[in-house]
Amino acid sequence: MDTEQFSAPVVCDQQDHISRSSVDSLLDVARESATRRTDARIQEGVITALRNLVKEGELYSKYATEAYNAIAEQVGWDIRDSIAATYLVTVHYDGDEVLRVEGVEADSEEEATSKVLENVEVSNVVMSFTISYGSDEESVESAIWDDSEIIDAIDAEAVEE
Repeated sequence: MDTEQFSAPVVCDQQDHISRSSVDSLLDVARESATRRTDARIQEGVITALRNLVKEGELYSKYATEAYNAIAEQVGWDIRDSIAATYLVTVHYDGDEVLRVEGVEADSEEEATSKVLENVEVSNVVMSFTISYGSDEESVESAIWDDSEIIDAIDAEAVEE
């Protein structure tokens, strides 16, 4: 891509002199920064468009990734294994956060949440309590074999990373 060459006049305020090469250097840095930002916006736009086509059922994820990588190869972007969004899924038990799962690939927050909740396993649940009568007191610890109440109290939320 050809870019127009800019030049700036020498600026002098009698206290400080800025050379033409310094100004040109500053313009180069600003131009490179603007180009990187624009490139990043275009890249994100391509990914978003392909993700939307996948969500709408117009394109399989595999083909969307192949299309993205073909574009990326031509314009110098990084090649990706997948264009699916990644989510951080936070699992809660009875309102308290108990687990964070990073990097869950999915097409939506709902799908990411479902993927995690479908694979959550609850094990080694132990209930401990103290029972007392008058001055007599006993601590008891017992395994819980029916974990359905625990599983029913588990929920999750996903946030795109």
